[in-house]
Amino acid sequence: MSEAIWNMKLTKKIVSDYETYIKEQKEAADGIFRSVRVIPSAMKKRLEVKADELLADFERRRRASEVETRLETERLRSLLGTERDTFCQGLQESLHVWRAEVWHRCGLGAHRGRRRAGGGRSRWPGTCRRCHPGRAPPGGQRCCGGRVPDLSRTRPPCMFLSRGLGLLRQPTRPLMELAGVVSVLEALAPLALAESWDNVGLLVEPTPPHQVRTVLLTNDLTEGVLEEALRVRAELIVSYHPPLFRPLTRLTMASWKERLVVRSLENRVAIFSPHTAMDASRCGVNDWLAKGLGECSSVPLSMSVGDSLVNPGSHRLEVTLRDGFDTSFLTELESLDGVCVTLLPLSSGSRLLVTCSRKGLVEVVRLLASLEGLLVGPEVVELQKPPLPGTGMGRLCTLGQAVSTATLIERVKGHLKLAHVRLALGAGRTLESPVSSVALCAGSGGSVLRGVKADLYLTGEMSHHEVLDAVAVGTSVVLCEHSNTERGFLAELREVLSERLQDRVAVLVSAEDRDPLQVV
Repeated sequence: MSEAIWNMKLTKKIVSDYETYIKEQKEAADGIFRSVRVIPSAMKKRLEVKADELLADFERRRRASEVETRLETERLRSLLGTERDTFCQGLQESLHVWRAEVWHRCGLGAHRGRRRAGGGRSRWPGTCRRCHPGRAPPGGQRCCGGRVPDLSRTRPPCMFLSRGLGLLRQPTRPLMELAGVVSVLEALAPLALAESWDNVGLLVEPTPPHQVRTVLLTNDLTEGVLEEALRVRAELIVSYHPPLFRPLTRLTMASWKERLVVRSLENRVAIFSPHTAMDASRCGVNDWLAKGLGECSSVPLSMSVGDSLVNPGSHRLEVTLRDGFDTSFLTELESLDGVCVTLLPLSSGSRLLVTCSRKGLVEVVRLLASLEGLLVGPEVVELQKPPLPGTGMGRLCTLGQAVSTATLIERVKGHLKLAHVRLALGAGRTLESPVSSVALCAGSGGSVLRGVKADLYLTGEMSHHEVLDAVAVGTSVVLCEHSNTERGFLAELREVLSERLQDRVAVLVSAEDRDPLQVV
C-alpha cells in the first residue's frame, strides 16, 4: 500500500512539474516580446496569433493531462515495480521529445550565429539572443530549421524527475527458464487435481529456450489483456480460465481465440492455465473465497484423489495356488498388454496378484479359467485412487459463531469488493435469519452445490432452476457473478508466487482484466 501511495505522489509531482514547465515556456514567450525593440506590425500580429494558439494548446494539454493522469496511474504502478530500467529510459525519452515539441511549437527558431550589437556573439553557439532571451535552446540545435533537436544532450525539464528516476533504477532482474516457472506453478496447483474435462497446464509454448522475466496474472485472457502483456513485456501469461478449451482446427485471424494464439507465438509469450487444479488445491481459490466469511472451519465438498496407482490398471485379480502348481502359464500372462503380475508365497501354496485394465481383465479371466488346481479364486477387486485430504471441489464452511444473513452478505461484498450481489432467500428465511453453515464454490457452482445441506450457498452463478431447488428446501443463495468470485485471488497468488520464485521473476496482476457483466 505504501508503494502505491508513493507512486500516486510521484504521478502528481510529474503533473505539477509539467504545469510548471508550461508556465516557464509561457514566460519565455513573453520575454521574446520584451526583448524586441522594433517589430513590424505584420510580424507582431503574427506573433500575437502564434502566442494565442500556443496558450490555447497549453490549456488543452492541461485539461487532457487530468484525464490521462488517472489512466496512467495504474500503468505506472505496474511499470514502476517491474521493468524499471526500461520505464525510466522510455519516460525520459518521451519527456525529451515533448520538450522538443514545445520548443518547436513556440517557434523559437535558430538563426545562424548572428552577432549581437557590439560585435559579440550570443551566449549559446548557433543561436541569437533575439530567439532565445535568457534561455538555452535544446541540445544546442539550431531551431528554425524545423528539425527535431538533438535529444542526446538535453535534460528533462524537471530536476525532480531526474533525481526520482535515478533513485528508481535498480539492477536488472535475472532470467528464469520457462520450465522452472511452470514447475513452481504445478507445485502450487498439481494438475492431477483438475477435473477430467478441464484443459489445464502449459497451453502455449514458444520455441525453446524461453526465458521468463515477467509474469502477468489474469482471470480471463482477452485481446485487451494480451495487449497489456505486450506493453509490460511479459514472457508468460498465467490465465486462470483456459483460453483454449475446445480443440482448434486452424490458426487464422478469423476468431479472437485464434488471434490470441497467433499473436502469443509471434511475440514469444507462453500461456499457462491452472483453473480447476487451483480450485481444488489447498490455499486455492475456494479457500480464499471462504476467508470472506469470517472465522470458520471448512472441508471439501468432494475430495480429490491421488494422481496415480502403485501399479498400472483399474482392476486387481487375486488367485490362491496350491503347492507345486505349474507356473509356466505366468509367461503368457505377463505377455498380455497392460498386465502386472505378482506372486506372493504363503505357508500353504502361493497368492497370485494380477493388476490389469478393464479390457485386459477379460483375457486374464479366460486364461485362468483354463487352469486346474486353483485353491481359491479368482477374486476381482476394482481399484480406486487414494483420497487426498484437504483438497477437492467446493467447501462446506461451519462458522465459529452464527451471524445474520445480512451480516454475512456484507462480509462477502467487502471481501470481493462488490457494491451489489444477487440474493435469493430460502423458504421461511429473512435477512435476519441466522447462518451457521455455508456451502461455496468459486465460479459456476450449481453442479457442485446440488443437494448439499447448508444454510446458504455462495457461488458466482447458478441456473434459474438450480436456485429454485435450493430455495425450496430453505437454503438461501448468494450469486456474485462468475469471475467476481475468482479474480480477487490473483492478488494472493501474486504474493505466493513471488515468494516461491524468490523474486527472480516480476509477477504482475492485470489491470485490463474485468468481469464482462456490469450492473447498470
